[in-house]
Amino acid sequence: MGSFLNFSALVLATGFGAGFLNLRTLFKKLPIPSRWTGAGLWGTLLGAGFVLLGFPLHGPKAGMALGLTTLLAYFSADRAEKIFKIKDDSRIICDEIIGFIYCVCFLPPVIDRRTWGWVLIAAILLFRLLDVCKWPFKNIQNIEGGWGILLDDLFAGLGVNLLLQIVLRIH
Repeated sequence: MGSFLNFSALVLATGFGAGFLNLRTLFKKLPIPSRWTGAGLWGTLLGAGFVLLGFPLHGPKAGMALGLTTLLAYFSADRAEKIFKIKDDSRIICDEIIGFIYCVCFLPPVIDRRTWGWVLIAAILLFRLLDVCKWPFKNIQNIEGGWGILLDDLFAGLGVNLLLQIVLRIH
């Protein structure tokens, strides 16, 4: 049972293995800084993919799905960190996946697809910016375990969501 739980946690925490993809390995000729793996980008894009595939974004189903997904991300990140024995290992990308979903959940319904496409692009760019800069959530990562992995991304997602809420309501 323990090995099944470990395997399941690793599959979920690494975004079905996408966390193992390293941009420096994939694009050897590009001048990519050594500490940047690109795993966060993969996680963000996976989150966008889940949204495009129909993750509920409005109503009670969205609240329930967001809550359950957050708990699943917490437990898988917590267990994966113990397996990897590295604090907030870059291969753990479920935090970016759920953080991105926080960016776009409960936004006002957008009328047309073109506007929705721009909202998604803006959410991806803003979320990556806040996630990379860690401002103002850097100290949250000092929390031990799964919450230390997740909370900075959840707050970054909520920050992007707040900004998009304002822009979409003014627009």
